[in-house]
Amino acid sequence: MPARTCIALLLLSTAVVIADAPEEPVIPTTPDDIAPPTEGELERIRLSLPNGLGVKSSRSDLWTELLDQAVDAVRLRERLAQSRADIALLQKELDELRQFILDHEEFGTDYEKYREVRAVAEREARRRMVEQRRRQMDEQRARQLKDRNARQQKRDEAEQDQRFAEAGFQPIGLDVFLGRSSFFYAPRDATQPTVIYTPGRYGTRYVNPGDSDEIDYTSMTISGSVLNGTGDIRNVGVAITFFDEYDNQIGAEIIQIENARPNVPYPFTAKIEMALNRPFASHSSYVLYSDPLP
Repeated sequence: MPARTCIALLLLSTAVVIADAPEEPVIPTTPDDIAPPTEGELERIRLSLPNGLGVKSSRSDLWTELLDQAVDAVRLRERLAQSRADIALLQKELDELRQFILDHEEFGTDYEKYREVRAVAEREARRRMVEQRRRQMDEQRARQLKDRNARQQKRDEAEQDQRFAEAGFQPIGLDVFLGRSSFFYAPRDATQPTVIYTPGRYGTRYVNPGDSDEIDYTSMTISGSVLNGTGDIRNVGVAITFFDEYDNQIGAEIIQIENARPNVPYPFTAKIEMALNRPFASHSSYVLYSDPLP
């Protein structure tokens, strides 16, 4: 089928659909929504229709008449859009006049000044709306950034705890970590042993004939390390308490470290007097303070 015939059939079908379509409930604000064909295009279609279709004169006249009706429908559609736009404009002016009648006691009887005041008020309202929307967007971005930082901080803390745990440090509060500790009870010296040394050919030989294997549970030595897990230098105090099988406290020691740098283990060794003649049953550790330097 020739190209001109296809164009004519497409234009005819579009015009029929437009003519039969129901009116839209939304009133257009401008007639530029419809771009009607120019006179030159319509004339070229009229001239090319009979020869392009290759039909008899009567049928050509029928197609020409249908085409004219389609063009008229398009033009009526354009005038209808223009009329609706005019009606919308008149309705807007009518609404302004009604509002002016209601507000004339407050703004006076000069309609032109009233319109200027209304225009200024509308611009101010739009400006406030834009500022409010901008503040809302800024607050939303700030919340999103805060949430991302909080999630990242939690991930960093989890990774740090994992690294410290692999190194033998456990958290005891306020980003302070305590390393693995060891405890030692010394044997009781019931008698003062005599140390005998005998010079010999192959060196001096020492003999201790009086060692005692009795344990002194009233004194214990503890050794361990404290680590500052924060990002700044702090003064750290850690308390270590010991209990018997009845949860009675039988001993304690306070470890104080000044100017503790971040992520640096500080070893300590302390001798504790115990109020029990048998080994302790349990112990606990907690942070007394973790103060950043002023």
